[in-house]
Amino acid sequence: MTRYTIVADQNLEQQIKEYMKKNKLSTKSAAIKKCIKEASESNEIMLLFSDINNKLNRLLYRENINKKLLEQIYANLGFPMNEKLEDNLLLREFYDKNFKKYVDF
Repeated sequence: MTRYTIVADQNLEQQIKEYMKKNKLSTKSAAIKKCIKEASESNEIMLLFSDINNKLNRLLYRENINKKLLEQIYANLGFPMNEKLEDNLLLREFYDKNFKKYVDF
């Protein structure tokens, strides 16, 4: 088992001591372990992760809509029907400016 030393500022040390008194713990390591265990079992963290996940999914959804709209605008401005996409300089420039991270020709 590996041992670590935690150095904390004075305010945090005081909070740990108060937590130790409240929970009748004798060592800082036991107090820190209990804090970590309580935090990992807390539903608040899962709600926070769920909220972050929902926001990221919404951003990805909007980004996908933006991509589709830009492609449609380009198509309405004269997208060639029978041309190879890899050879079309205008289309390549369009993707380089807007979606370089999405598309590789």
